Parts: sequence; structure tokens; C-alpha cells
Amino acid sequence: MEKFQQEIVNRLQEHYGEEAEIITHEVVKNNNCKYHAVSALLDGIDIGVNLYMEEFYEEYQSGTSMDAIIKHMITIIEGMREKSYINEKNLIEAMSNYPYMRENIIIRLLNREHNEEYLENKVYVPFLDLAAVVFVMMNQDENGISTLAIPRKIFEEWNIPIADVFKDALEETIKRFPAVTESFQKLLTELEMDVGKMLQDDFAEMMNPPIQEEMKNIFIITNKAKINGAAVLLYPNVLKELAEQLRSDKLYILPSSIHELIVLDECDSIEQLQQMVHHVNQSMVLETERLSDNVYIYDNKEQSITIAK
Repeated sequence: MEKFQQEIVNRLQEHYGEEAEIITHEVVKNNNCKYHAVSALLDGIDIGVNLYMEEFYEEYQSGTSMDAIIKHMITIIEGMREKSYINEKNLIEAMSNYPYMRENIIIRLLNREHNEEYLENKVYVPFLDLAAVVFVMMNQDENGISTLAIPRKIFEEWNIPIADVFKDALEETIKRFPAVTESFQKLLTELEMDVGKMLQDDFAEMMNPPIQEEMKNIFIITNKAKINGAAVLLYPNVLKELAEQLRSDKLYILPSSIHELIVLDECDSIEQLQQMVHHVNQSMVLETERLSDNVYIYDNKEQSITIAK
């Protein structure tokens, strides 16, 4: 891996010459997962792309040639340079301008305990066992969404209460990423057969037959982009409207990943739900996409969310 990374650096540097500086660094992502990354500084500016060595090394071990990997990396770098990504220079200037930032900040939910190191210098509000972290939107297109967590030192320069920043960021999140509620049955038909079968088997062990009848009252809540959709847990009225639709005083929420939540209106055993969440996290969800092993309960009368005990 070390030799592979050095070869990547050497060949990219040879390609760009004095036009760019190719650097290596460690990136800490969700749940304290650490990755080796290579970045390109073009004219001294970080254009905002990290090339993760683990991903490309896996391709190399699978038979992809070094020439093909380098060509792919150059395509990514050039694509980032051509697009309207916020570069390092104007990002620093923009971040200091809260009226501008207010229209470009959003909320993502992360596990608080598993991200202690990552959260040390970030702006967030504690929520249950989670952290509602403030990010700035850098770009959104057909290839995905690019965001950057707001550094605490920038937040301190704003001199604005965290409650106000959180309110503004949540409003922008709701506007950019409206909530979507889908039936669990529909999800199973869209998933690959083995994944859908595993989920269905887990629910079958937990519920009395007929399983298809029981699944009518199981829903997935996420956002329209289906990226970091667990943040809908913070949206007002989403759970309230679902509870009223199901005529239920309580909803049981399974944090299946940072991208979506599973919601059901009946539960015979909290322990079984907790076991299922843990099993799905360990066997089906990437470590960087795990949200929590806890189960949450929404009380429609109190309009509150708590951790199930």
C-alpha cells in the first residue's frame, strides 16, 4: 500500500510538473474511520478533492493497471477544477460572511460517541446519542454532494448563538433536501435480492406471520437525495404526520444508516429491535455509514423522541 501510494504521488507529480503540488495526508471520516488520501494543490490552492488510496488500491489488486488508475485520477482532478467548486481562497472569505453562509449551511447527523475526535473542532448540537453537525454545501450535481464541516474557529468569528445557526442550517436542509417517506415493501423490491432477503428475514424473526401483512406499517424515511437522510429525524412534523397516518401514539425508529431510518408503529420487544439494528450495522452497513445501535421512540402525544431502554 505504501509503495502504491508513493507511485501514485510520483506519477501525478510528473504529469502536472510545476503546475501542481501533490500531497498526501490522513483523512478522518465518520465514526473515526481513517483513510490515506492524495490531493492536488493547483497554483497553491486545494481544489477540494481527496483521492482515497484504499479505494484505488483495491482496484489495482483486482487487476486494473496503474496507467488506467492514473488516467482516472487525472480525470477526477480536472473535473473538479473545471466545476464551480468553492476553492480554498474564496472559501475562507465566504465562511467569514455569515449572511452568505446562512444560505449554504446544512445539518448532518453523526454518532457522537464514535466521532469524539472528529467533533473536537466542529460546530454541532447534541441530539440523543447523536451530533447534529453544521456543514457548508460546496457543490451538488449528478455525481453527488460535496460538503465541508464548519470549523469551530469560523463559528466563533460569526459571534452568533449556536441555536440561531442550528435553526438556519435546519431550515436550509429542509429546503434543499425535503423529506421522503416510502413503504418498506417498496424498498425491498428495489434492493439487491440478498440484501432485501436479509432485512426481510430479520423482520420475520421479530414479527408474527404473515410477514407481508405486518410490513404494511413499516416505512423508510429519508430525503429526496437519499444522502445523509437520517437528518429528517430533526424535521418538524415528519414523524407526527406519519404517526397520525398510522393512527399510532408511538413510533419505533431504527437508525439503519446515516442515509435513512426505518420506522414501525408496533413493537413486542425493544431488545429484539436493538439486536436487529446491531446485526444490520455489523453485517450490511459500511462502518462510515453507521449511525447508531440504539432504537428511538417517538411519542406523538408529547411530540418527543427518546432512546429506547
